Amino acid sequence: MRSTMKSFHFRIMATAALAVIVQAQPQSLTIQNEQTGPDSVTFTLVNPRPVVVTAFAVSVVVTFSDGYQTTLTDLVDGYLDQAMPIAAGGARDENFPLPTRTATTVTATALSVDATVYDDLAAAGNPKKISQIVGVRKVDVREIQRILDRLQKAQASADPLGTLTALADKIAASDSRMKSHQHDYDVILAALKSAQTPAQLKAALAAMIQLQETRLVRAQQASGVQQ
Repeated sequence: MRSTMKSFHFRIMATAALAVIVQAQPQSLTIQNEQTGPDSVTFTLVNPRPVVVTAFAVSVVVTFSDGYQTTLTDLVDGYLDQAMPIAAGGARDENFPLPTRTATTVTATALSVDATVYDDLAAAGNPKKISQIVGVRKVDVREIQRILDRLQKAQASADPLGTLTALADKIAASDSRMKSHQHDYDVILAALKSAQTPAQLKAALAAMIQLQETRLVRAQQASGVQQ
């Protein structure tokens, strides 16, 4: 009898432990209110956790009247932009433009959430998609560090604007994320050139450095997603 009771209690404890593990596993965003129109599919992404969503990847399989199918994907990563993430327990409306195909119409769409990344660095979904998001964030770490290095070199030089201009990228990047960082650098340089006095330039440069340091810390933290 004692052996039976021990076995029974063990099963209860094991089941309870498994339940805790399952509950602790992060959930992906859920899709609601899906509506397919002639040009786009609209839907609502709902955050099931009390933690901000900072990145997600969504796919839609589009079926045409001639039987042809194609899959479109969209990856959104807004951890550096406070306007982009999905609030804890919140929702976000999305509009996904649909492709066109000569002499056919869209007859069906099938949406799925491929990956969800939370502000606490938990992630759910396709491991490859999660790795892709992490890879993009590591590009941010590298490129923000490059901008910061150039700003610091300018701060230590006798001719800050001349130094920044000389260090500007001369070759156009093919990667969209790289282009974004090059654009950031161009915007910074243009803003510093608008300074009217050396004192204003010094203050503006110091502010830019502080901003990039903050962004770098955020990017470094965000690249530590649990995979």
